[in-house]
Amino acid sequence: MAMAIESALSFLGTVKSAQGESVGTCFQVAPGVLVTAFHVIRDAGGSQIGARIDFSPIDGDGISTARVERIDERHDLAVLRSDNPLPADVPILSYSDNQRPGSDFHLIGFATLSEGFIPTPRPYLPTIGKWEGKAAATDGTPLARGKSDGVERGMSGSPILRISDGAVIGVLSHRYTSADGWSSGRVWISRIEDLQPLLEGLADIPYEDPAPLTRDEVAWLAETPIDRAVLRRDECFLKPDKWLAAWQTAAACIENGEVLVISSSQGVGATTFAEQLLAQTAPADMRLMRLDPGDWETPMAKALPQMARRAYILDLRDPEHDVPSREFVADLSALASWYRSARSRLVITVADQLWHGRSSKPIQNLQVISLTEGPDSRELVERYISKQSPQLLPIIQLPAVSGHLEGMTAVQAQQAIQTILQVEAENKEIGADANVDLAGLIIARLDDHRDELDVYFGDGANSASSSSGVPARHGDNNRSLSFEDRCLLITLACEKTVRFRQIERDSQRLISVLNGKKSTDFTSVPAHKALAGPGLRGRLDGINAKTSPSEIVAFQRSGFADAAVRYVWSNYASVRKPLMAWLLDLVADATISEDVTTSLISDLVRLNQDVDFIRNDLAKLAIDRKQSELLANVVYDATLDIHMRRRCERLLYDWATRSEMHAVVIEVCRKWLDTDRRNIALRRLRRVADSDRPIPETIAAILAIFSSLADASSMRSWFMAQVTEWIRTDKTTTSARLAFISLMNADIDGTPWLLTSHADKEDVIRMLGELLSDVAGVDGADKAVIQLVERASVDATLYERLMDDIAAAAVTHGAIRSLFSLGVRLSEVGRRINHDPLSDIEARIRIERAPSYSEGDSA
Repeated sequence: MAMAIESALSFLGTVKSAQGESVGTCFQVAPGVLVTAFHVIRDAGGSQIGARIDFSPIDGDGISTARVERIDERHDLAVLRSDNPLPADVPILSYSDNQRPGSDFHLIGFATLSEGFIPTPRPYLPTIGKWEGKAAATDGTPLARGKSDGVERGMSGSPILRISDGAVIGVLSHRYTSADGWSSGRVWISRIEDLQPLLEGLADIPYEDPAPLTRDEVAWLAETPIDRAVLRRDECFLKPDKWLAAWQTAAACIENGEVLVISSSQGVGATTFAEQLLAQTAPADMRLMRLDPGDWETPMAKALPQMARRAYILDLRDPEHDVPSREFVADLSALASWYRSARSRLVITVADQLWHGRSSKPIQNLQVISLTEGPDSRELVERYISKQSPQLLPIIQLPAVSGHLEGMTAVQAQQAIQTILQVEAENKEIGADANVDLAGLIIARLDDHRDELDVYFGDGANSASSSSGVPARHGDNNRSLSFEDRCLLITLACEKTVRFRQIERDSQRLISVLNGKKSTDFTSVPAHKALAGPGLRGRLDGINAKTSPSEIVAFQRSGFADAAVRYVWSNYASVRKPLMAWLLDLVADATISEDVTTSLISDLVRLNQDVDFIRNDLAKLAIDRKQSELLANVVYDATLDIHMRRRCERLLYDWATRSEMHAVVIEVCRKWLDTDRRNIALRRLRRVADSDRPIPETIAAILAIFSSLADASSMRSWFMAQVTEWIRTDKTTTSARLAFISLMNADIDGTPWLLTSHADKEDVIRMLGELLSDVAGVDGADKAVIQLVERASVDATLYERLMDDIAAAAVTHGAIRSLFSLGVRLSEVGRRINHDPLSDIEARIRIERAPSYSEGDSA
């Protein structure tokens, strides 16, 4: 949550003297409105209202002029105004007297360092400190006080920034160090309470009210930015008339600063409604953010970030972990006033069944609207097609096509759009001529063939069938199929294309499974049926399948196979598990490809957003058959559906503690690392690593992933920022050790990370000690140490520093014996690098042996 230095630089400036020398720091609270310490403008030669003061961006050279507008010499504050504003403003001001003693802060400002006898200016210098609370000057002037050893000359006027969210909690006045050293590193801070009157009428900036709930920055949900400009440019967004009343109510809610709850049924487009609402109505200075519900057991208000100038969207869809309690709703009401003061907003979309009964009475500061219908599906499809592939619009407007687009949810309409575009892409790929019946192809893919399949799977009471149950003539859709031929149809529908000699065998396996037997426990057809009916070719003809001259069987109509599988899956819940077992057995025997099966299973579970089926049935079936990669691919595909993502992420959280599921979790996380879910992926990998007794293969896989992240220039900064916190706080956990190992040899401009300024010296010694004390118990630790020694040997200074660190770690953490267990390998690498690491380390340890006494000696 901490504000990055790059963000802070955009609102910081350097105050110049009349001679052009930098004398202090300032910061911008509103466009062109600058704040600094009074003594800074005095040193710059302009201590009167109306005086002209020069300043520049803290990381730039351009000089601008500001006018002194207001001063408060007693509280050491001054406000300037310029026609040339800095690029950004501070996010929020938070009253100094409300800050908790011991809170961490950081500040960045121009600085002059004394290097030897020569004062050396630095454009800016960051440092950190701790808030100590209220104080008073000798004349009784109220101030605040903190401790920050890194404050240097020139930093006066810098904003004191709360680490958690970048809120300005004070203005640096000056550093005080007594002659006897008792107050070393203390700083005096001008209060926001005294700055506020100076800004009235000049700057429209939010002031943070006292938090109604205890702030818990550690528990705050992660934020993912939403691109407002992209949303506003979305020409495909359709706001139907049926949404107008709800939209107006919601827009008024955003303007008034109330928490907005959008209750909706599945698939009507509530998330799109919320995103577009904020993109179009939220004030321009608010950043749009999606909140990740993370791993909570139930919604908690303390997990909602309290950040300024944010417009948050939180989706609650998981029936197991996202049910809002009455306490949560009451806390939302309390938080609303805080968000209003911080110029932030919160919109929550929630499934109808989760919100039911929560809004029976009006709730203060909270507005609830209900979306019962989505946009007209046909109109929505036409809007998208007109923008993405306008040449198709006349085709989908044909009555024969548009009839298949009626009555869909917004989610189903999006699936139809993808199907239409896919048909066009496939047609182009095969180079079909202009005379192809594209409308017919689209209809075939959109058609659910429900009328025909209802007959095939009907009870047959009103129709006559042959002894095999096959309709009398192919294409006669007034005949139901026998159980055996239904299995034949399902087999072909799942396999799409199959060799003639294989399809009867596979359908017989399906019959066995549906009869409660193993898929291998099928027998040949009884003798009295062996020569009855039209035979296999006739049976295939009866389900509208065709057999090519090369004996490949497929349906005659495009899209019928997918429709048939979906029909069976949607209408016969009791066959889902045995059908899945049969499919996985076919994959295990290489009868059907794993890719085809993965695609089919993904389509089926996404059809009904059936995460419970993945959890309760598919997982066990796949693990029993050692098909963890297939399961991982299905779960990953499910996370691409925004409506399933939350529950799948939570599913992996639960699986991360089960050793048999580790391979699945790791594989999904590997895929996530290339997406916007990489933070979740890293958290899941950490949970796997820290689970009880992970197997060596699991540890090796996680270490390999961590190492690849540490080595990749595009990922290294992000990875380091995430795991250095683990190293600092959880040094004994497996995940922290693996993260440290992966970073040890990460290349930073040709130097191993561990030997650069990026690595905290104290953390390095501590983590090296942890590893060395159990070097045999952490896979990869010994190899990483040896590689580090070898890499450091190319530079004498680096090598000496590494020997110092290893020796210090071994002594400090009692790892001397364990270290010397690496003696053979250290000797081997020593011969390659012309050093003797073991002797070099031993010389630094300087073990002092206790004196021995003979029997006659006295004390």
